[in-house]
Amino acid sequence: MNNQQSASWLRRLPMVIWMVDAQGFISQAEGDGLEAIGVEQGQWVGLSVLELFRGQEAELEGLRRAQQGESSISTAKFKGRWFETRYSPLTEPGGQVRGVCGVSVDITDRQRYETQLADVASGVSAVTGDEFFKALTQHLSAVLGADYAFVGVLNADQSRVDTTAVCAGGEIVDNFSYALANTPCEDVLDGRLCSHPRDVHIAYPDDLLLTQMGIRGYSGAPLKGAQGQPLGILVVLYKQPIIETPMAESLLRIFSVRAAAELERQRASEGYQVLSQVVEQSSASVMITDGEGLITYVNPAFTALMGYSSEEVIGQNPRIIQSGETPLETYQQLWQTIGSGAVWRGELVNKTKIGSRIHETSVIAPIQDAAGRISHYVAIKENISSLKASQQQLFRTSRMHRLLSECNQALVRSVDEEVQMQRICDILVNHGGYSLAWVGTATSAEAHQVHPQAHAGEAGSYLQAIDDSLRGERMSGDCIRQDRALVFHQQDPQFSRLSQLPEGIRSAIALPIVSPEQSIYSVLWIFSDQPEAFDAVECGLLDELAEDMTFGLVTHRTRHALHESESKFRVLAEDSMVGVYMIQDGKFLYANPYMASIFGYPLDTLLNGLNGLNVSDLVAPEGRSLVAENIRKRLEGDTDSLGYGFTGLCSDGSQVQVEVFGSAAEFDGKPCIVGTLVDITDRLALEKQLRLMMRAIESANNGIAISDLSLDDNPFVYVNPAFEQITGYSSEETVGRNGRFLLGKDLNQPELEKLRRGLHKQQSASVVVRNYHRNGSLFWNDLSMAPVRDEQGIPTHYVSIFNDITESKHYQQQLEKLSNYDGLTGLANKNLLHDRLEQSLIHAERNQRHTALVMLDLDRFKMLNQSLGISATDEVLCTVASRIRQTVRQGDTAARLSADDFAVVLHDLDEVEDIAPVIQLLMRAVSAPLDSGPSGMSLTCSIGIAVYPQDGSDAVELLRNAEAAQFKAMEQRNSFRFYTPVFNERAREQLALEVELRRAVDNNEFVLYYQPKVDLLTGDITGSEALIRWIHPQRGLVPPNDFIPAAEDTGLIIQMGAWAMHQACLTTREINDRYGMELKIAVNLSAKQFNDDQLAQMISQSLSGAGLAPELLECELTESMLMDNPDNALLVVTELKRLGIRVALDDFGTGYSSLSYLKQFPIDTLKIDRSFVKDIPGDRQDMAISRAIIALAETLELYVVAEGVETLEQRQFLETERCNAMQGFLFSKPIPAEAFEALVVEHRQRVRS
Repeated sequence: MNNQQSASWLRRLPMVIWMVDAQGFISQAEGDGLEAIGVEQGQWVGLSVLELFRGQEAELEGLRRAQQGESSISTAKFKGRWFETRYSPLTEPGGQVRGVCGVSVDITDRQRYETQLADVASGVSAVTGDEFFKALTQHLSAVLGADYAFVGVLNADQSRVDTTAVCAGGEIVDNFSYALANTPCEDVLDGRLCSHPRDVHIAYPDDLLLTQMGIRGYSGAPLKGAQGQPLGILVVLYKQPIIETPMAESLLRIFSVRAAAELERQRASEGYQVLSQVVEQSSASVMITDGEGLITYVNPAFTALMGYSSEEVIGQNPRIIQSGETPLETYQQLWQTIGSGAVWRGELVNKTKIGSRIHETSVIAPIQDAAGRISHYVAIKENISSLKASQQQLFRTSRMHRLLSECNQALVRSVDEEVQMQRICDILVNHGGYSLAWVGTATSAEAHQVHPQAHAGEAGSYLQAIDDSLRGERMSGDCIRQDRALVFHQQDPQFSRLSQLPEGIRSAIALPIVSPEQSIYSVLWIFSDQPEAFDAVECGLLDELAEDMTFGLVTHRTRHALHESESKFRVLAEDSMVGVYMIQDGKFLYANPYMASIFGYPLDTLLNGLNGLNVSDLVAPEGRSLVAENIRKRLEGDTDSLGYGFTGLCSDGSQVQVEVFGSAAEFDGKPCIVGTLVDITDRLALEKQLRLMMRAIESANNGIAISDLSLDDNPFVYVNPAFEQITGYSSEETVGRNGRFLLGKDLNQPELEKLRRGLHKQQSASVVVRNYHRNGSLFWNDLSMAPVRDEQGIPTHYVSIFNDITESKHYQQQLEKLSNYDGLTGLANKNLLHDRLEQSLIHAERNQRHTALVMLDLDRFKMLNQSLGISATDEVLCTVASRIRQTVRQGDTAARLSADDFAVVLHDLDEVEDIAPVIQLLMRAVSAPLDSGPSGMSLTCSIGIAVYPQDGSDAVELLRNAEAAQFKAMEQRNSFRFYTPVFNERAREQLALEVELRRAVDNNEFVLYYQPKVDLLTGDITGSEALIRWIHPQRGLVPPNDFIPAAEDTGLIIQMGAWAMHQACLTTREINDRYGMELKIAVNLSAKQFNDDQLAQMISQSLSGAGLAPELLECELTESMLMDNPDNALLVVTELKRLGIRVALDDFGTGYSSLSYLKQFPIDTLKIDRSFVKDIPGDRQDMAISRAIIALAETLELYVVAEGVETLEQRQFLETERCNAMQGFLFSKPIPAEAFEALVVEHRQRVRS
């Protein structure tokens, strides 16, 4: 080509090539770029470059650097156009600069495209859901100058599109729906981007919407799911012909991927929210653990009941809530049940965060993954603590009332003190269930000894060792002196003061029997073998018993005293258990000792004449006006007598509730009031407690019914409101009827026999039965019945607890179905298959028959899944399952084991020859044409068969051998094979590989190869990627694809990866030290390494051990690692960045390619996958994708490396698009460390020369 031809060629390029001589004048200026800025060819020649570029600092700086011998590149705006200019010095042979050559490329269109791409990306990066789609349509409409932009979603039958966001004239408008038929959108949804720059309404005359809207230009891109299935469409519409169709198509292609991902995320989120709301709003506690038993989820009902926040329990073992009170056998049975894949039901005693005990009915079910392994456990629990407490309290209260009744009868009927005391002790032990009871008596207030007067129960040597003193620190003396009950429980420090107790005693109470005026100084001791046996209610009732005993003794002694002075002591004997008083002028003229004891004052303090206490001193401030008014009424004659109650004030400041009755009288010529006062504090408290208990029963969520065994047919005599709500029958309709009417005609229930046995033996019984509501509907009743016995131990009533577990029952049935049946096809799952196979083998052994296990795998299923998508593939699987079910005999079992793996148990076979005809029928059934999918499409299958007894004696062996036969059949496809022992050879080879791999780790048979990375701007080697290789002693160099999967499966990849990390860092540091360089090293992380808790520690140790600076290390991750568990991945990547190392995203574009995680994760480098590079420049789509990735990375300020560069054309394309670096066979294949070091040195010398 001559100079004239060269000049003509240069003028046609969209650039300007100009030269400046040593004096700074333009000597040549050529190129089409001049026309874009209004300059004619040759117009610049002879002009001073300083004058031409005055004010253009970027150009002037480039010129100055070129005149100094340095090349450079700048980007600047000149006369309304953007130019990228490369400045190069023109040198003489001796090296002197004789001028400057400038090449300016017009990049205005590229700059505008990159700006528009960035505008759209930034506009949608911070939003999700509907707001994302609105932002996307608005920004696309603005950037592309479109009149309309919308996102549409396919309906269920894919016949219509419903828009989810519409932008018209820059504003969001109402959504609309339209039919796909005969529209350009129908072509787009075939899977390709479609554009009609002009006259689209003519090309689709049946699309009336285009004509109505005045649309002339159309461009649309399909929205595809992760499996390639169509989801919707992204469209821009123009009322005028489209001017820049390529730009519109490029932006639609990029953002259709992001829009499709958002659609799938939105759908998944909606499904999850529905399921989550069901569990979150459940009143039952729900806890989910992983397969290792660690808690992964608890619902609000759990946290509310147990007092823990979800953060406190997630990651913990459920032992955190165990109370230690559930028998070990219960847990053993629980784990045995759920470990076998079955559902466990029972009661557990757990504890809350503050230590409170919780009784719960629990249903625990295992959840299996597709491979049949247990991946999670789900526990559903109901709190029955109130029910348990109500049952126990009701029993104890009933028992105590019977005891009080019997003891009062003994007090009334006995005329001798010792007989009274002995009878009381006998009743407490024999009918009250206490271990020991005894009464001790002192002869006087000055006596030193408390002598046992009566006892019942096994005392051993305890009573002989008693040496309690009224004056010392002994506990009987404390009780009598303080005149109050003392309670001792085993965990209390005071319990140790009770020395030489009989074995098994765990609680005790001492009750005073004191009446100083009658010289009664006794104590009643009661002992129990139960912990914390004496609660507030029981103590109150026993206090009443002690008071009755005191009253009985006082009455007994008073009767004797009355014989000597009946008139003198009559009033005192009758009123000895109440306070007696006489008041005058606001002072007490008389008060009996009991009156003084009620208020805690010594009697002489109360009756100290003018210095004695005022009446108002014994009245709480709020009641003083009432007492004063009532005294006035009687003294002034308004009324003769009056009774009322008020709050008294004791000497220690405590308050006591009293009831008084007084009448007006006259003493010593002056009016006074004589009356009685009774301490009703305990009575009011007991009445309050009983009211609370009754309200608890009335308010209980569980139905409670009481049957009277003394009446004919044992009818109900009481039901609570919850019973009425559960059954629909009112109390009036229920009382007087036997509970069997709730069974209706459903009398053939297995649990009823258990209930009858319990009733016959007069024992408690718990059953689950079907009952029927008043409206006829069935409900499941978790029924507990317990007898209530009288003092002779004879049942008089039955208490029945009704718990409607209908919802739980339905949920349990669903769980049981999930545990045994495949959720998609309804066939048996692996768990049920194994059970049926075991049963068939037992039958075959017993009857000398054959059993065959058939394993069936669909051929090329993965390709089918990729081409049809998940929904259509599921239809195919259901069709295949239905055909298998219809083909096998009744009594045979068909199962689905995993995605495309099925199995059949052929039961009760006469001869082995009976098997082949069934197999042929199965293969014909599977291969019949399918209704779904492409017309006429059909499947084939590969089948393996193992036969009992010749191919295995148990289920495990048959499964293993049937799988071996199946693998053999899969080598040819569309065939079946009977098992022979040679099939196991393949499995042994895989095992041998794992053994050799472990030996290779021990023998250091692995080496690292290094593939250089080259800077596309400077041509320098900037670093390398480390790749592991196996040097086998016999087979030589083993490719990584042959051993990396086995290393992943065995977990050896962790050890191998740690070695590779350290070795790569060490080699890189040594090369850098030898040649004064700063080469970087990239190391791939496997999924197991990425999820290893020790990853950051291992990398830190490798860096410090090798002495390599962290910024020279880059860890390469795949997109799937980040997206499998984004939250955890973010923590790992953040930890790696904290160490100072770089993070690269490998194979970008082949996985999710989500813009959101590029923003979310602190990534430094994007690596363009070799699949997008290998067909450049022949494939325009690969070029567009690579160009888009580079532009995206540049916008996000990320470093870009292209993989698999093998040709000069590929390198030139990447350089033009300003890709940062490359690696590939064009420069060097992966090579050993020594060869890599030699290459670095040689390349460095060549570049410098």
